[in-house]
Amino acid sequence: MENPSWLFVAAAVISVVGFIIIFRQLATNIENRLQRENTVEVGELQKDLQGLFTKFGLIEFIPLLLIVFGFMNIGNFTASLTDTALLTPLVTVIMIFILGFLVIISTTRQLFLITNLNDDIKRFIQSTRTIGLGLISALPIIAIVAIFLMSS
Repeated sequence: MENPSWLFVAAAVISVVGFIIIFRQLATNIENRLQRENTVEVGELQKDLQGLFTKFGLIEFIPLLLIVFGFMNIGNFTASLTDTALLTPLVTVIMIFILGFLVIISTTRQLFLITNLNDDIKRFIQSTRTIGLGLISALPIIAIVAIFLMSS
């Protein structure tokens, strides 16, 4: 393989874009439920959150395979970090990470604009945002570290 850093980029893109899609679906479900019903229990929303974890596990399968394959080929490639062979993938991963971070923040801000939120629902949304930021940052951080490891 010529440049395995692109495997890490592909893994980060698949992971972040996939998580953005399922997080937006979760936010839409929460928003629709809050607008339809006057009272919503946190337990009902936690069932939707369990679905997010299941979907996330399914989405992460391919990126994890790409990460493993990339680490298997990392020894066959060396370049300087200032070289475009590593700098371009690094910037791409950082940009996709920032995009995912901003989408999670803006999505949860949109949920906070709903008027009939009680304190339990607000705490649930904040917890979901924190979980989302943690999950969305995992593979990009691994990709960034792997690209740094490839530099000589």
